[in-house]
Amino acid sequence: MRFFILLIAVYFQIQQAQASKKQIKSLVIFFRHGSRTTNHKHYYNNELWQGYQRGDLTKKGHTELHGLGQTFREIYGQFLQINQEVNEQHNEETLSQHDNLSQEHVRVKHSHIERTRSSLMSFLLGAFPNWFHPDASPHNEHLNKPIRNLKTTNNKDKLKKDYTFLLGEEQCPLIKKIRNKVFQSKPMNFMQDIITQSYEYQKIRAKIREVEGFKMIQGHGYEDLADIYDIYMCHKSEGLPIPNFDKSDISFIQMGTQFFIDEIYFGHRSLVKLASQKFFHDLLRIIESKNPKKLHIFSGHEVNIISLFMNMLTRDEQNTMLGRSFHTKLLPFAAHVIIEFLNNGNIKFLYDFKPLKIKLCQYQEECDGKLFKTFLKTRILPNARQLCFYHHKHILEREEEIKNLQKQMLQAPQEDEEIEEQI
Repeated sequence: MRFFILLIAVYFQIQQAQASKKQIKSLVIFFRHGSRTTNHKHYYNNELWQGYQRGDLTKKGHTELHGLGQTFREIYGQFLQINQEVNEQHNEETLSQHDNLSQEHVRVKHSHIERTRSSLMSFLLGAFPNWFHPDASPHNEHLNKPIRNLKTTNNKDKLKKDYTFLLGEEQCPLIKKIRNKVFQSKPMNFMQDIITQSYEYQKIRAKIREVEGFKMIQGHGYEDLADIYDIYMCHKSEGLPIPNFDKSDISFIQMGTQFFIDEIYFGHRSLVKLASQKFFHDLLRIIESKNPKKLHIFSGHEVNIISLFMNMLTRDEQNTMLGRSFHTKLLPFAAHVIIEFLNNGNIKFLYDFKPLKIKLCQYQEECDGKLFKTFLKTRILPNARQLCFYHHKHILEREEEIKNLQKQMLQAPQEDEEIEEQI
């Protein structure tokens, strides 16, 4: 009897999940790249990372994104109208029999870093295997030769690179000024002295010297700890030699890493305003579009996800919902955010496929679309425009578009003003 009750309960759960997928109008997934080699030139050892360049996606990274794509297919297959069963003998002529999702309904973008492009291809292979050669795998040359062209909004490139996920010093000179100001501040100099003169720091560096193949450079305090933590996690992920750090060592390294990233990349409010501005513009376009593309895929970096959540979540929500990894601003490889735009005008935010109930959404799974739209217009986008909007060549082309947006904001209806008061 219990078995039949359980079976009925599972059946209704599946029906409810399928019904919820029918309510989706448009879907956005943004993920971080998979596992990679160390990205710091001072610590990169080409003898350990044979066959890879500095910062390359590894085989494990490809596998992580391929698995993410498969899970995505299982959960959203009905909404995307794709066949869950993949025919191993598929070919170009029979693709339509197995995959009804039109390329015209999909938009794909990745940042200018090669590992985000590779991550995107592995994800697509997992989510849409019929788009690729039958022999394609996350680890062979067929991965880079999809059967179908991956069209983008400009219809020129198979894969459109987006240089505005992350703003660097070349695109935004103001970033360099801000970072120099932070580096030269008294708190930074004080913290630098505290770390470099500490017993814990010297002990950590001594343990590094004992590991063969683990490069060692002149210490730079908090910045050095951030580099050490990065290479430690990269080596650990790939089963390469690592120092014999104990819990106190890891805690100290994480503390220094958190301080470095907080102060240099996120601690200064001006830098928080700059990150991921193009992604926020894309979200606004999706919200305002009467007929948006069915699926939007973004392959980027942890800073994009962090920037989104730092603008949306309170500090307590960041720590309780996303855990220690977010607190140290180091999200796992292949971390992902999904945004469901529903037919009723509401929006759902999911992290690791789990709904986020946040203050912005009145602690409900569904967030008022008008509320989030106003939040983008009045909080996030103006912040980015005030700083480096006119420094970036790609966004400079949209100057007239932004002027029109500013006029719309000035002429916003009364209901938007009421929504703003709720935020």
